Amino acid sequence: MLLLISLLLLHQPVFSNFVTCPQLYTSRQSCESQKGCIFYDWKQSTCYYDCPSYPQQECILLFNCKWVDQQCQFKACLDYSEQGPKTCSNTPGCNWYWNKCRQQDCQDIGASTQAACSKTYCVWDEIGTKCVNKACADYTKPICQQLTQCTWSSETCTDAVFSNYGQLLMTLLIILLS
Repeated sequence: MLLLISLLLLHQPVFSNFVTCPQLYTSRQSCESQKGCIFYDWKQSTCYYDCPSYPQQECILLFNCKWVDQQCQFKACLDYSEQGPKTCSNTPGCNWYWNKCRQQDCQDIGASTQAACSKTYCVWDEIGTKCVNKACADYTKPICQQLTQCTWSSETCTDAVFSNYGQLLMTLLIILLS
């Protein structure tokens, strides 16, 4: 009996003691000083799990992460649609409209100063004195993978429209050459 219990304990998945990140922090430094956390400055300063730093066993337990293509990735706004408008609206960069959780436009946060403009997703336009979306090429891999308008491929973030258009052109070229 003791041998059976010992064998069962040996086959239990081992989870590391990761910190609880999803809470409000006063600064980027206090959030990111905790291993496995990343700071988002959208509407409110929030600390979330830095998904790419977790193995599969932990990734599947984290609310803002998903396991895709053998790696832990951030969920995109559309991934929160089934959880409803409240969860969506509380997720940085997401907004509920047309019965789905969608990526929010930087102009929608209503920032009137550069300090209020999210540095994670947006850039301050000095000429128009407003907060605007960054170009896809300016996003890091984890942020790029969250955005529906961008696609991560060949170690760069590109506009999803151009990426899909390029794939369509390649498919047409293959058909024509066949």
